[in-house]
Amino acid sequence: MTSATLQSSTTSVKTPKAYQALIERVRDAHLLGATGGILSWDQETMMPAGGVELRSQQLAILARLQHQMSTDPKVGEFISQCEADRAFMASDSVESANIVELRRDFDQATKLPERLISEFAEVSSKAQHEWATARKASDFKMFLPWLEKLVALNREKAACLGIPAGGEPWDALADTYEPGCTAASVTKVFTPLRARLVKLLGDLMGGSRRPSNRFNELALPIEAQTKFVRMVVESIGFDFQRGRLDSSTHPFCGGSHCNDVRMTTRYSETCLNDALGSSMHEAGHGMYEQGLPSRAIGTPAGTAVSLGIHESQSRLWENQVGRGLPFWKWCTPKLESFFGKGVDGFSLDEL
Repeated sequence: MTSATLQSSTTSVKTPKAYQALIERVRDAHLLGATGGILSWDQETMMPAGGVELRSQQLAILARLQHQMSTDPKVGEFISQCEADRAFMASDSVESANIVELRRDFDQATKLPERLISEFAEVSSKAQHEWATARKASDFKMFLPWLEKLVALNREKAACLGIPAGGEPWDALADTYEPGCTAASVTKVFTPLRARLVKLLGDLMGGSRRPSNRFNELALPIEAQTKFVRMVVESIGFDFQRGRLDSSTHPFCGGSHCNDVRMTTRYSETCLNDALGSSMHEAGHGMYEQGLPSRAIGTPAGTAVSLGIHESQSRLWENQVGRGLPFWKWCTPKLESFFGKGVDGFSLDEL
């Protein structure tokens, strides 16, 4: 792919020459990050436990090289040259929007030392392995030292990024995922919700009606669950020609770009709804990624706009669709074809 294929200007304003060179550098840095994404997916799905030490080093060096490329002074120079073209920056184009986002990315990245980037990647990889081991053993103390290391690194990262006046460290970190988000703004939204939800939960717990959990207590072969879940996520729109579904300790969605989306789920013989809900959730993430424009891979225009938007897509499919009566009316006739007669006799409310 050349830089020319990444452009889709909607105006006749000439694109600065610096833009071409900038996009080539940004895309190269993105490819390193995408490679790290595949290695992380492999660690959680395929890699033998003995590979964690070298894998953490591999991820660390990729993160370091990506950071070096992203913070190269030439990147800043190219951005400044584009910003100096007032007609270009005032245009309603994908390219000018990319410059706005690339300036933000560059300013944030240059505040973070290379050592911190490398250490964060290495510790995160090792911590992921230790967390999975501790979870299996139900031993929180085993993971605690790694959690403390990650918290310390995040505090350092927040300090480097700069804590806003009157704010707190969380604000600096949240801004990298959800631009403009602060603890105060979240509190303003969640506080009234909490009051209403606590009351609603109390009313439900104090009521005489108890929902049946009979369906989730039913033992169903994991092989059949796997086929059923795949059918569902494919039916709602996930493209298996551009993605895959595997199993992991905790469900997630990753990959390297819109045409190579890797999502995972988890299975238990006695809780089909866990695998189904998790898979629909991750499929929401996956379909959002698959919907990004392939011509813009490696640029802000080809990247998710925020974590909040990303999560809205996953939760929409998991909750608004997956817990809705219309979905289960569609889904119920299909259960018997995958699981046999053992799943008949359940009401829609029980499902």
